[in-house]
Amino acid sequence: ASQNVNGQVTNGYKYAASFRGGNVGIGTSAPDATVHVVSPEGNTALRVDAGSTLNAFVVASSGRIGIGTSSPSASVTVVGADSSASRYGMVVGNSSGQTVMVVRNDGRVGIGTSNPSVALDVAGTASANSVVAGYVSANTLNVGNNALVVSANGYVGFGTAMPDAGISITKTLSSGSSAYVGQRLTMQVGTAQDQTQTYFNNNITGVDVQLSSGAGSYIGDIAGVTTYNATGVSINMASLKLDSKATATGLSVDVSGSGGTRYAGIFMGGNVGIGTSNPTSALSVVGDISASSLSITGNVEAMGVTVSRLAVSGGASINGTVTVNRLVASVVSANNVYMTGTLSVATASFTTVNVSGVAQVGKLGVNVANPTVELEVSGNSLVSGNLTVSGTLSVSTINAGSTLNISGVGTINVSATVNVNGDMVLGKGVAYIGKSATPNSVLNQGIVYVDTNGDLNYVKPGNGKTPINISSVFSGTPGRLAYFDGNGNLGAVSNLNWDSTSSQLTVGTSNVMGGMSVVTSVNNSSTGTIYGQSVEMGISNRSSGTGTGRFVGMDVKIQSTNPSDATLFGALGSGETAIGLNVDVSNVIASQNVNGQVTNGYKYAASFRGGNVG
Repeated sequence: ASQNVNGQVTNGYKYAASFRGGNVGIGTSAPDATVHVVSPEGNTALRVDAGSTLNAFVVASSGRIGIGTSSPSASVTVVGADSSASRYGMVVGNSSGQTVMVVRNDGRVGIGTSNPSVALDVAGTASANSVVAGYVSANTLNVGNNALVVSANGYVGFGTAMPDAGISITKTLSSGSSAYVGQRLTMQVGTAQDQTQTYFNNNITGVDVQLSSGAGSYIGDIAGVTTYNATGVSINMASLKLDSKATATGLSVDVSGSGGTRYAGIFMGGNVGIGTSNPTSALSVVGDISASSLSITGNVEAMGVTVSRLAVSGGASINGTVTVNRLVASVVSANNVYMTGTLSVATASFTTVNVSGVAQVGKLGVNVANPTVELEVSGNSLVSGNLTVSGTLSVSTINAGSTLNISGVGTINVSATVNVNGDMVLGKGVAYIGKSATPNSVLNQGIVYVDTNGDLNYVKPGNGKTPINISSVFSGTPGRLAYFDGNGNLGAVSNLNWDSTSSQLTVGTSNVMGGMSVVTSVNNSSTGTIYGQSVEMGISNRSSGTGTGRFVGMDVKIQSTNPSDATLFGALGSGETAIGLNVDVSNVIASQNVNGQVTNGYKYAASFRGGNVG
């Protein structure tokens, strides 16, 4: 690569191999890393010697890594260069050049300090599973892995590392968890050991929530723009998912018992809303109300009422819509019925309906709930006489008992498929209109059609069949070889091209894979060096060259057609592999013993000589 000819010095570069754009495998045909080494059983996978320093880095056959040793006894074994107590066997630093951790030869470990004075010297915050101390002084406190947490702002959390209220309780339940109560308050008057009646002569309150304002203080926006709410107790279970047999109860109150006056709830000073967050009355309900008995002295306003028996002794006025899903009654009697809205009955049963005449029917549907034309029938229709249609007749099937006569002086247009089970006799020829799409044939029925190019095509019976261009036998591409493809159609070899101008044979096109396979075999009488494929290129004296030449014995290039943006085109599919050079000699038997005759050969997956390998 470098020489001196008559005082003219030339410096070239030589590389035994250069691998770019893919992984390299040593001992494996499917490398999944930039360099993937698989060593035989019992052999050291990798060894690096730095000058006279042996075993600077070793990957042993056991998979253990040794630094300074060829026999690592752990996943990573580090042996220092000397035994001086003050020297370091291992130093860990960060990108800023700061020492994070050191291990000295005398066994002392320093974290946050490079000069440990004890066996473990930590400069900073330490966390331990158990601490025994006379007292604890800290900015924050975490006991039992978030069992009890006191944050820097004074919030107390149970089960959470980040309490966001005066007291925060967090619990995550799984399928194996037992019954759980987030907070329980138990109060008892007297004890079970009391032999006489005990009276507590005072008031008792389980939970007392008091929200108040100081003099001149208010909840709200002084500008009156933003609305704020003051809520005594908030229960939100909207994100709780239940199965079909589970029940969610937002508030359960049970004051059953004996003696005294008992109230399940008393609400004073505001409206109560059920199903609404903006109640406008003392009790506002959005939804259904179910009651065994309901007594109302005023008016009733409801979106719907369901009753088992409705008795109206006076008058009933309905200004909206009355919807009856099913009406079953022996007798329906009313002196007068006035309706300003709509009466809708989903199901009605009539034994007999007699209509002596129809004055006017807008649209009539038979088995059709919402007819879209004047007469719409869902089902079969039987016409015993003549049927006269002055407009358009739309049917899916017409069955004629004997002969179907269609007469007219104009044109009969059929937009659907016409099936003729018998013979079809034509008095004149058949004219085809060019089709832009391939028609689909069915079982036992082939199709002949003309496409938009004027070619006559035939589609064999069955769905998804490829059309056969019948006209193709009369034309072709000059210079191409004609052959019959897998469907038996006449075609040309499109991915094999000979350029007579450049005397170049091209295999494959930009969208069609092409390749050349070289297959040879070696018998037991072959001698010397036998090449499956040989590349030889001679280089003359180029000492006076410009230095810009680059000579490549074999160039293997696999690249995306749009490497600048592989997300749009040219990326490998999931699970696909691109291999620039694949060498496999695993099935070559180098050594054997046949009838006591031992032969020892040598096999190499690759041999690089005279240059570096990149």
